[in-house]
Amino acid sequence: MNQSVVVDREFVGEQWLEFLNRENIKYYIRIRNNFKVFLPHKDKIIKASHLFTRFKASEFVYYNKIVEINGQLCYLSGCKLNNKKGKQDFLIMVSFNKPEKAQEEYKQRWQIEMCFKAMTSSGFDI
Repeated sequence: MNQSVVVDREFVGEQWLEFLNRENIKYYIRIRNNFKVFLPHKDKIIKASHLFTRFKASEFVYYNKIVEINGQLCYLSGCKLNNKKGKQDFLIMVSFNKPEKAQEEYKQRWQIEMCFKAMTSSGFDI
């Protein structure tokens, strides 16, 4: 069984990423569009979303160079989305290994999120 930690945007702290990397735990963590990342190969800091603006909407890609987030080396995967208001949005994930698997892994978490939303605020009101 392929196992990994898949979490949302609240879990991107430096100590957390350092622990996951040190323990060689596979993870896929969503980050905010405006999250700052350091590109070692260009020696500059940019917003994560800038790496995905040139792609078509819903085209899921992974950035093939290692980046630094909160002092930790990792990879980014993501896609550009068009939200209901026609505004551009992004789904961006951080991982230490297998960034090409990020979409597949995150899909499972998203199904749970949508189920939870339906059970609590979108109809069932449990």
